[in-house]
Amino acid sequence: MEWYVVLLIVISSLMFIIFTLSLTLHKYICKRSFRSRENEERRARKFYGKEFGDEIVRGMYELDKLPLEDIKINSYDNTELVGHLYKGSSEKIIIYSHGYHSNYRFDFSLGFKEFYDRGYSILFIEQRGHQSSKGRYTTFGLKERYDLQKCIEYVDKRYSGKAKIVLCGISMGAATVLYTLGLKLPKSVVGAICDCGFDKPFNVIRYGVKKRVKICTKFLTELVNLGSIITTGESFKSLDSKDTLKDNKLPVFIIHGTKDSICPIEMGDNNYKYTNGLGIYARVENADHGFGYIVNTELYRKCLKEFLKKANLE
Repeated sequence: MEWYVVLLIVISSLMFIIFTLSLTLHKYICKRSFRSRENEERRARKFYGKEFGDEIVRGMYELDKLPLEDIKINSYDNTELVGHLYKGSSEKIIIYSHGYHSNYRFDFSLGFKEFYDRGYSILFIEQRGHQSSKGRYTTFGLKERYDLQKCIEYVDKRYSGKAKIVLCGISMGAATVLYTLGLKLPKSVVGAICDCGFDKPFNVIRYGVKKRVKICTKFLTELVNLGSIITTGESFKSLDSKDTLKDNKLPVFIIHGTKDSICPIEMGDNNYKYTNGLGIYARVENADHGFGYIVNTELYRKCLKEFLKKANLE
């Protein structure tokens, strides 16, 4: 067999292995997510510990008592999104975007009361690839930003442009909010709240890979990114909150824990730095991912009050 034939076979085999491995890794990281109620409660106690976990479970049951209207919204690519709307006593409304492989019931079981008690209407969105919403994959904010844009348009139209809309997200949902601020939005959007969000999708994936695999971290993350490009047409390198916030004109409330084990504190610092001087920052000492509100509720409420004042909501 000629040498160039052998070389061609070797190159083709390597390309096939890389192609297959990239699709496999992407599918593993970005696959659909569905969590049952029983799973949520076990997860709450495992992730937050018994004391905080029990508090979150009680919050879930309180959230369940809300009279929610189920709504469906077709996104820009006709992906059907499911939302749950609580009608408050005012035309102020907060749109919640949950985190990666999570859901609104888990992520906002405590924080929603801050706005429920103020009479806000509340729209909980199920991100694409999660729970009842359609979509085969999550895209770490790449497509979710356009989903959120469509949800904003739905709310703006439903309230005849008279609503005052606050965007709120946690983890991947927070990043989604930060990326959405770079899109064309109606004037009814008056501010954003971002709890422990990442700056770049590629960075947070690489950080997660590094925690699980100590070698070839960059290479493996590149494979995940290649899988995303092949599968969804989107690159995890194409988004950065630095770019989406460069023309920001809205108050942005950033919450981030200094001990965040999923989105390191540097990401929170970056997001705050990129807000064009319109940021309010609750930098919570010794708080892990998503623990900011629980660890220092007093600081959260102090910063929230400042945010609401800047957004002309109080």
